[in-house]
Amino acid sequence: MLFGLCLGLFLIFVLGWGIVWLLDRARVLRGMEKLAISFLLGQIGTTLLFFGFLVFRLPQPAFGEALLLGTLSLLIIFFERKNILAGILRIVPAIKQGLVWRPFNGATFKRWLLVILLLLIGLKLAYALVETGSKPEYAWDASGNWTACGKGLYYVTLEQPSRLPQFWASQGNNYPKHVSLMHGWLFSLMQQANDQWSKIFFWLNLLCLVMIFYQTVSATGTRWRALFFTYFLLSGPYFIYMSTIGYADFTLMVYFSVGIVYFYQWVRTKQETYFYLFSLFLAATTWIKLEGKPYAVLGMILVGLFVWLDKSYALKAKCIKTAQYIGAGLIIGLPWQCFALAQPWGSRERLALHLPQALELLRLIYGKMFIEGTWGIFWIIAIAGVLLSWRKIKRREILALAVAVLLFFAVLLSIFLFTEDALGWFEVSFNRILLSVYPVVVLLLSLL
Repeated sequence: MLFGLCLGLFLIFVLGWGIVWLLDRARVLRGMEKLAISFLLGQIGTTLLFFGFLVFRLPQPAFGEALLLGTLSLLIIFFERKNILAGILRIVPAIKQGLVWRPFNGATFKRWLLVILLLLIGLKLAYALVETGSKPEYAWDASGNWTACGKGLYYVTLEQPSRLPQFWASQGNNYPKHVSLMHGWLFSLMQQANDQWSKIFFWLNLLCLVMIFYQTVSATGTRWRALFFTYFLLSGPYFIYMSTIGYADFTLMVYFSVGIVYFYQWVRTKQETYFYLFSLFLAATTWIKLEGKPYAVLGMILVGLFVWLDKSYALKAKCIKTAQYIGAGLIIGLPWQCFALAQPWGSRERLALHLPQALELLRLIYGKMFIEGTWGIFWIIAIAGVLLSWRKIKRREILALAVAVLLFFAVLLSIFLFTEDALGWFEVSFNRILLSVYPVVVLLLSLL
């Protein structure tokens, strides 16, 4: 079982590494960041492949995909052997240098403060790992909406693969199935529906987000600043709690926030790799939750504001950028949307106007963000930080983050004001939706 789990995670990473290798021809991604992106993109690639095997009812879908990815991994190792060997050889000297004792002086005092921050970050990550892996899935929505579907996929493909169409029809809703497919893929390789072990990919998503966040802040600031705000990111109790249970909301947050991070990086550097990553991660949200579709529209609005309104771009370049974003959305998102439309499922995406309840909605939002206690004083700190450093927002790349945050709140309001039953689910869904923008706001604060 452990071998199957490790094999599944390794194949996910290898597939993602191959995607990054194709995208990052300019080699702008750094080591730790590259590892994190590889695992995250590998999950979406694995989901698409596994879904394709299931839809076309190919025999042994998990093992067929594993064979395909295993072959791909051998090819990648062969072509990247020099870079892999060089990276391994750099690890040992780096460890030795970190273990060398130096006398305690002013510089060393700063170093010890950095060590303390590292230990605090390590403790947060260790807590999340233990909490995630020490118990099976116990949260109701996580079990009912995503884990149970993954178990169903595992048992149906194992015992009655001919009944897959009936299984899909029995799902009863059009929730995107990325999290369920990840569980099903890992169950199949473990040969056991053990969600206590398969949940490890949630913790790995957290680790990937932390790595990308740290690299992003350290690219324009000091290592001290990057470590402090990384710890600040992990200090949110609700953020850590959601990382330890199997709700799709945390996975949605990771992909949405990483997409916005790379939009910021693209505006800052104009490196094409970052725009590709922004497009792919925003498109990937459509596989995770229903909110992914408005998030993808948010990304399209950002392209309009920062590409079409930028006079430095020629018309042809603007069209190419727009086509790249839309193309990523269609290639990644369209298979699930077409499949969902073909199923006899109900949908919670029916439109309805709730404008008369707008003031009441704002009152409820105020209570959730500033009074109830789930977020502590985070949003007070965020607003104070922006007001005290508003002049820095004039910088184009920081303005891009601020606009993304404002657009997110516009999307959040539209979900509750223009969707038929969303307002009735406000109490249970608001904080989960708000979670998506939390890392983006922390990144914005780190740059002010």
